[in-house]
Amino acid sequence: MGRMVDPSSGSLANNEYYSEKTVFDISDSDVSGLEVKAIRGSTVSGVVVLEGANDPAVKAKLQQMEVGVYVTPDRRSDSQIFSNLDSKIGGDGGFRLTGAPPGMMSFHLSGPQAEAFSIKRIERGGAEIRSAFEIRRGEQITGVRIVVAHADGTIRGHVEVVGGKPPEGWEFRILADPIRTTAEYVSQPAFDSGGRGATADGKGRFVIERLAPGEYELTLFPMVRMSQNEWNDAPGASAVKRRVTVSNGAETTVIFTLDPARR
Repeated sequence: MGRMVDPSSGSLANNEYYSEKTVFDISDSDVSGLEVKAIRGSTVSGVVVLEGANDPAVKAKLQQMEVGVYVTPDRRSDSQIFSNLDSKIGGDGGFRLTGAPPGMMSFHLSGPQAEAFSIKRIERGGAEIRSAFEIRRGEQITGVRIVVAHADGTIRGHVEVVGGKPPEGWEFRILADPIRTTAEYVSQPAFDSGGRGATADGKGRFVIERLAPGEYELTLFPMVRMSQNEWNDAPGASAVKRRVTVSNGAETTVIFTLDPARR
């Protein structure tokens, strides 16, 4: 029977090394002579920059965060290692990720204050990066600049249904996506765009919180319950879109009007 060891998911993933997966067979006797090679991984270093906020309390929250990267295998590479690495953010905003295998790399933020911040853009060598980029075996990448914004804006809205109430079993889900990532979508973006969503209550009210300042595309999806855990698009109903502007420390009000009779 075939067995596979993935040392990259163990302690090696937390330092400067990773290991390729090792496949071996188990028969009716003990396995001996198994060799796992530790490979020195690549490093990624740079700085996190807070945009448009000078509040010391906000900066203190940012220093409780970690920069993370997902590394997925490149189709052109022999490596089949998936990795999720992270690094604490220093007092000067600096970070250094080690032990990365070759592949395509994208960034995210993690930690207890993750929802309080959103990545706005990523730069490398002065140029903006919009899609995941390749990291080669043994490469040392420096000068990555991650620009983040404090996310303290709110969208408060209401879905008004012509006739008073929606058909039986309908539910309204609302997603808020930054306009830029909506308009310039790529299959593997360079970072988590920070889009959020909500479900309207029985009176059609919804709130989406912790949004970074900027323009958003707000989309209303009418859904219908098929079973206890299954939902589909409401028959004949189309998604409704709005563009809104969000500011920190403020609420943006949105009203959707939906006429089920015009399906």
